[in-house]
Formats: sequence, structure tokens, C-alpha cells
Amino acid sequence: MQVAKQLLQIGVLDSAGPLWDTSSLVNEHSWLGELLYALVGYDSSPAAIQVFFYWLAIAPLFVALLWNWYRRNYRHA
Repeated sequence: MQVAKQLLQIGVLDSAGPLWDTSSLVNEHSWLGELLYALVGYDSSPAAIQVFFYWLAIAPLFVALLWNWYRRNYRHA
């Protein structure tokens, strides 16, 4: 997600604007916002391309978890 943000800032990627704004719930500059930024790359107002990059990065994790669950539960059936 941060790679997408950097590419947006230098003009390599183009975006129509933020999808949402959660700064009223968790401000990026609060201690919780900074913790979430460090742990999961939190951005209070992400662009669509940032959300796409985020899901693209975590999708392999979900696939691996599902594959492992399937292998454990249906391997000996």
C-alpha cells in the first residue's frame, strides 16, 4: 500500500481521489494511527489503487491459509 502511495505521489500512478476518510475515527498522527501504520500500513484516506495493492499483497496469505486448512481437513478423507 505504501508503494502505491509513493507511486501516486511521484505521478507514476493516477487516482481519482480517496475512497473514504476515517481520520475522524483514527487519525494517522495519533498513537493508534501510527501503530496501525507500522503494523498494517494504515492510511485514513486511501486511493483505490492503494486498496488494490493492499489486497494484492495479502491475497497470497489468504490463499496459503485456505490451502493449509484444506490440506489438513481433507487430506486423509
